[in-house]
Amino acid sequence: NSLELPDGVPYVHSFGLSKSYAMIVMMPFRQNYFNYPGLFEKGLLRSSTLVDYTRVALIKLDDGEIVMDTSFSEPVFFFHAISTIESENDMGETEVSLRVSSFEDGDIFYGEDQFIRMERARASKENRNRIDSSPSLLDITCNIEQGTVDLNYLNITGVQTWLDLPSHRYSRAFGDQTIPIQSTHPRYVYGWAGKAFGSEDFDSMILVKIDTETKSTAAYYRQESFYHSEAIFIPDPDGTEEDDGVLLNKVYDGVRREDAFFVYDAKTLAVIATAYTGVRSAVDFHGVWIDASTL
Repeated sequence: NSLELPDGVPYVHSFGLSKSYAMIVMMPFRQNYFNYPGLFEKGLLRSSTLVDYTRVALIKLDDGEIVMDTSFSEPVFFFHAISTIESENDMGETEVSLRVSSFEDGDIFYGEDQFIRMERARASKENRNRIDSSPSLLDITCNIEQGTVDLNYLNITGVQTWLDLPSHRYSRAFGDQTIPIQSTHPRYVYGWAGKAFGSEDFDSMILVKIDTETKSTAAYYRQESFYHSEAIFIPDPDGTEEDDGVLLNKVYDGVRREDAFFVYDAKTLAVIATAYTGVRSAVDFHGVWIDASTL
């Protein structure tokens, strides 16, 4: 099976993956790979064409059947998925929910101050500080029987920072779990955050743990001139709570001008171990932990 794209190629940065379904959210702008003048002048994303709807498709993993393909008028913008679950509501209907780190508008993708305009970001701190700083947690929930999509912003007002590069939970989607991750979103969200705690400085970066129940910052790690990649959650095989485990994170130490690997306690974000590499490499965005027993 395939999805038809009558109005151009949508931008999809990440997707949801539950036990039985894949959820694809197509954001409300389209890329034109044949717009050569625009591509050379502005690049792929900044030369995109806007549309007035967001489109969601839900696909069964076992046979590829497209069980939902619908659109709604509210624009949704995000880079990274956090977790995906499937469950039954009180009516016995199947719901699939994707949690993302969502942006208020699309400027970070196609605006003049989009984050991948490296020539501007390198030029000055002022340019970096103009990068969009409005991500919030959003649950996109599809009801298969009703064919509807519900958007629920978590409104975590206790977190005076913004979050991206969240630690996704693909590695915790299957297998025997003490915590039933398949039917509920994780309580804790780990991520990298700039403009920490209300700062106007994009370079003020932390590794943060957000508690979605108390709507607060549960823990954070901050070190001057530390630039974090996506933190990888590794569960404790003998753990009994959701946050039993460690986080593995590659950082660039701006003072030493050197890459390092850090291991943190997932409960407190206290540093357990460090390993400096002796080299400086490109920024590392994504990774995943796969237990040897599943290979």
